[in-house]
Amino acid sequence: MAVVVDQAESLRYRTELQGYLDRIVSVGGVFCCQAARVCRASVRAGHGLAEGQLSYVGDGYAIQDAGTDLRVLVVSMQVGDAEAPVTMSRRREQVRVRIPQQPKDRNPHMRSVTYALQLLFGMEGGGPNECLDDGTHVLDAYAMANSTLCSNLPTAGVSRRGQPTPTMLQQCGEHLRRTVEILRPTIIHTQGRQRRGASTHSAFEAIVDRTTWVSEWNAFVQVGGVQAVWCSLPHPSAGPPQAWQWPASSFFIEVAAPSLLEARRLGLDATFD
Repeated sequence: MAVVVDQAESLRYRTELQGYLDRIVSVGGVFCCQAARVCRASVRAGHGLAEGQLSYVGDGYAIQDAGTDLRVLVVSMQVGDAEAPVTMSRRREQVRVRIPQQPKDRNPHMRSVTYALQLLFGMEGGGPNECLDDGTHVLDAYAMANSTLCSNLPTAGVSRRGQPTPTMLQQCGEHLRRTVEILRPTIIHTQGRQRRGASTHSAFEAIVDRTTWVSEWNAFVQVGGVQAVWCSLPHPSAGPPQAWQWPASSFFIEVAAPSLLEARRLGLDATFD
């Protein structure tokens, strides 16, 4: 049975998340989060702040693979952009502009996301085929959220080396939880920090109500009423540079690719309420 993309259902998920963020975080593109004051105060002197960096939901997010729901949410660390705030519409533009690019022209993070999605959708990671059966590109077939909607930048200008402050992580936890509850992913792929040969994503761990590890990198998790497979891998920038050069590195071949394929199998085999 072919993969079936439901664009109407995908739009419903995006509209519901947009409605939540419009009420709580950003109204008409104006950043209005109630926690903005305390988060701004947590930024170190001389550092910048990228605020209101909203999420992405692709036009083909709602997918069925052989009759089984397959909704993929990628949770990264944060975005460090001089452009702020970034609405969901603007985030959609930023992701979709990558679709016609050659893989070599995408930045390392978006290349790694593309390869991960290829594997989660049953393709060859790094292979030439980047589209589902109906022609939907993998970058249009997933959702992306950051651990925090704001980021502390090491400089006051443009930087992608930002990281959230502890205050931001604490304040944004509810937004990440609600994002998961609204989008109801069946597979959540986090890109976090490497630790003791495994990976941790503290922002996501903080919102999980129950975790059952299946292997070193994959677990069944429950967030509120949502059950999903959690594939926890290091961020592409974590660790020695040679350890995370998708798709040719030994880490990709020996760890990342098998773990993502395992997450796909678990997600398609499991019965989620």
